[in-house]
Amino acid sequence: MRKPITIVIAEDMDIYLDGLIMTLERNKRYKVIAHVPNGRELLEVLKTVTPDIVLVDVVMPVLNGVEACKVINNLYPEIAVVAMTVFEDEDEVQKMIQAGAIGFMMKNSDKEELFTVIESAYKGKPVYCSRTNRRLAEAFAERGRQLKPLDFSTRELEIMELKCDNLSHEDIADKLCMSIKTVDSYSYQMLQKIGEHNAVGLIRYAIRHGLYKVK
Repeated sequence: MRKPITIVIAEDMDIYLDGLIMTLERNKRYKVIAHVPNGRELLEVLKTVTPDIVLVDVVMPVLNGVEACKVINNLYPEIAVVAMTVFEDEDEVQKMIQAGAIGFMMKNSDKEELFTVIESAYKGKPVYCSRTNRRLAEAFAERGRQLKPLDFSTRELEIMELKCDNLSHEDIADKLCMSIKTVDSYSYQMLQKIGEHNAVGLIRYAIRHGLYKVK
């Protein structure tokens, strides 16, 4: 039997929290190991437990989701943060992604979409719910027209597109008939060019500059 994915939830609305916990725990794939009402308590909990996933509300009292996410990304980079919100606001999406969130979903998403976002985040693949994807792409594309992207080689652009499609380095290597080490090298070079540290930053850059269109 597979080890369950462990989850900590930061959410201040009891009604939504209760429903979320119930939905997750009905599926033996997931285990909620803690829940807190604000970002400050979330950071305290993470001093004692290390979950696979943190589901964090963007708008919370005491310490909001953006600020909490920044701290988690710096202190606990192995933890995947998925942001949750009731508002379809592209500024919120961008702030959470810049803070290090690997996923973003609307609170009224159905359970299948919730599971999909969690599974992708668990595998280290950036993922956003369907409506957020479209709004994020539109916002980045509009602002990207004002920005001049750096120069990338044809091979770098190929790898960038495949990484944006959530392919692993192993899958990219197979598809492009190259070694995983070579894919790693290209990825590192691209991150150095744009001043980012992970796949989330690369995808954000690609969308913002019109180098990739969300499908």
